Amino acid sequence: MDSQPFFAISEFAYNNVSNYLSNSTRTWTVHHHVYSYVKVIEFLIPRPHRRVQVTKDNALEWLLLASPLLPLAYLVRRQHTCLIRRAMLPFVTALMTRFVFAYRLFPRTETTWNYIQIVCGLCLIARCIEFGWVPNGRRKLSELAPGVPKDPEFAEIVENESLSRAFYRGATDSIEILFNIRGIGYDFGTGSGLTLPEVRKAKDNRIIWIRQTICDIVNNFIWMDLMHTIVKLQPWVPGVGTLTGGSLWSQRLPPLHRSIIATLLHAAVGEIMTNGLSLIYDSCALFSVIVLGHEPTQWPPLFGDTWGSTSVSSYLTTDWHQMLRQTFITCCGFPLQTILGQLGLLLGTCLASGLVHSCALYSNGLPGDKEILYFFLLQALAIIAEASFRKVTGRTVGGFWGSIWVFIIITIGGQQCSDVWARSGILGGQILPDQLSIIRKHLIPKTMQFLEAIEVL
Repeated sequence: MDSQPFFAISEFAYNNVSNYLSNSTRTWTVHHHVYSYVKVIEFLIPRPHRRVQVTKDNALEWLLLASPLLPLAYLVRRQHTCLIRRAMLPFVTALMTRFVFAYRLFPRTETTWNYIQIVCGLCLIARCIEFGWVPNGRRKLSELAPGVPKDPEFAEIVENESLSRAFYRGATDSIEILFNIRGIGYDFGTGSGLTLPEVRKAKDNRIIWIRQTICDIVNNFIWMDLMHTIVKLQPWVPGVGTLTGGSLWSQRLPPLHRSIIATLLHAAVGEIMTNGLSLIYDSCALFSVIVLGHEPTQWPPLFGDTWGSTSVSSYLTTDWHQMLRQTFITCCGFPLQTILGQLGLLLGTCLASGLVHSCALYSNGLPGDKEILYFFLLQALAIIAEASFRKVTGRTVGGFWGSIWVFIIITIGGQQCSDVWARSGILGGQILPDQLSIIRKHLIPKTMQFLEAIEVL
């Protein structure tokens, strides 16, 4: 399918309004306005098959679309900039929308990376809206106000710094607030209920931390490679690891075998995500500590013990990564909170998570899928159930039965989400090229040669 949900909705509205007003004296005027809106939406969010491939010839044009986000990030770190930020917001949001949807960074066959590009792009659009709308800007916990340190000596240094130094500090502020998406050390993250996993690396010894991080990078690479190879080459459910796609639940298998295979494949998909994200995060952390001089404490763990969670609440708030937390809260959490209070914040956050993961199917020319939305709303219902259990019994969900509860919600309930990705061909993309895969390029061929040698003997 190459239908595009956003454009299709506008086109549907345009056709119906035109038909309804066909006999009106203002037909041409309304027809013209609706048609103009449709063309604007088509320009910002074209149909998937019309997306432009980024090349060296148009890369600068593509990057320029996102360039206004940096001034917006700079202004959100400065006092008394609310009016100018809100004035910039429609313009910057429109440019960021075209930056995300009108260009394709990877070839069509790279379905996994195209999906990731849309998810990251939606996160950037949410950051843009947050930067433009937040009334008082974003401050660090060590500041009295955005850009105003609490330390009097440091504040005096900032006040008397040279123009070049002020420019440098503004640029680093912009980049830091843009990429510090968990909000570590900021009012919207650490100062607003962000819970981080327990640190498992050496914090005081830089050399040991670097050594541990390198080991983690190697370990994550091997595990991601292994899980990705299993998903692509497993013989039980054909189509899952291909670009054409296939369901996790093969009708050729008996019901029990079908459920076991689907559960194992879903777990493998989860491992690909955790190890892949950890690989990228640890690589950035290693570069920042060695090259940029960051302290290891500035890079707390991305994931906790995902397999050891004993409640859905702890799984989602601590053990799972919090990189999109602010995106989800900004998009739907805060708006629904104004209507339903804390319940609205919870439902809105989970709804936004489902919408982001569903709308990203646009990358493969597919409309959003309601099954993904159901899975993320199921998480909200599970958290509500845990709160109700605590209120009625006075006990928190945990222990062995808590682990079973998490398994049911995340591992069993989440299979529909992985099934959508499998059917849409997203799991068939090349996360790692065969040339970089240790398993597919070296281990499997050597094993086959060894087995053939044994058969000859």
